[in-house]
Amino acid sequence: MRSIRRVLIALALSFSTVPFFAGSAMAAPIDNSNCSQWLRIIDISSYQPSVDWGQVSRSGIAGAYIKISEGTGYTNPYAGSQRAGSSSVGLPWGGYDFAAPSGGIDQAIAEADYFIQAGGGAGTLPPMLDLEQSQLNPTFTAIWASYWLAEVKAKTGRQPIVYTGAYYPFTDAVAN
Repeated sequence: MRSIRRVLIALALSFSTVPFFAGSAMAAPIDNSNCSQWLRIIDISSYQPSVDWGQVSRSGIAGAYIKISEGTGYTNPYAGSQRAGSSSVGLPWGGYDFAAPSGGIDQAIAEADYFIQAGGGAGTLPPMLDLEQSQLNPTFTAIWASYWLAEVKAKTGRQPIVYTGAYYPFTDAVAN
């Protein structure tokens, strides 16, 4: 388990170049610190087809991550208007791919390419892999993610980042 921990920590350090807090604007930091110490970035998807971007901007939100794709068969139909809305009020935005790894390296590369073709690499914030579920074990999920990240960087020239939560299997691997 210690070797898995080292691999995961190394992956996290090599892929995370921009510190930020992504999530709901109302979410409290996990350490109960004052939210003013955090950069608040919201997650927008097809569940929010219409966004009052003026209100978002006035509320102190620093930017938005917009769901661009999921797998190789879904593109957010509202992504274009959501990107335009964020830009119209001067908020930086980035695209994310909601991934559910279940296959090998070819799937990771195909999913990264689909994300890029759908406009995921075009934002002002780094492209992001939203990694909340996987049918693979933590080690293979980390390998899958590394290929996704490498493909996005190779095709866009931009270093992508990973979003995941404390509930994800990496937590157990890192803790042991």
